[in-house]
Amino acid sequence: MLTGVTAPSSGTAYIDDYDIRTSLPQVRKQTGLCPQYNILFSSLTVMEHLEFFCKLKGREYFEKEAVDILTRLKIEFKMHSRAGTLSGGQKRKLSLAIALIGGSEIVMLDEPTSGMDPGARHETWTLLQAEKSHRTILLTTHFMEEADLLGDRFKHRRKRNFLVMFFTYK
Repeated sequence: MLTGVTAPSSGTAYIDDYDIRTSLPQVRKQTGLCPQYNILFSSLTVMEHLEFFCKLKGREYFEKEAVDILTRLKIEFKMHSRAGTLSGGQKRKLSLAIALIGGSEIVMLDEPTSGMDPGARHETWTLLQAEKSHRTILLTTHFMEEADLLGDRFKHRRKRNFLVMFFTYK
């Protein structure tokens, strides 16, 4: 509902003072989403993905920002590779980069490190630790270590056995 994929049956939510029912374009311009499953185009390169999704958010695209994010995720060497050639962990990192591109103030991450090897997971945690100082991040995870390391506030869902974590900088 917060991303506008599903309309609320009643009530509303506000993201940066924008009502998700009446101001969805403004909400989408400020938010980045990394869904649980990668939504990538196998024939586009990594850089083409970042440019496409940045412009889809209505943000100005800066190649320097894209390269910086890829470098911090340690996949800059794949910037000209097609998404279809990436490993599973590299695809997750690209999905995270898509959420961050364009300076998204609010970032929603649904199990961003799922399918990553331990090294890639730690690289991602390092990036998220730095990013949470200037973005609001909503994250779900099955990894208790990840929750403990990254989370400021937690909500545990017993039936589904996952954590929702909130990071805020404001």
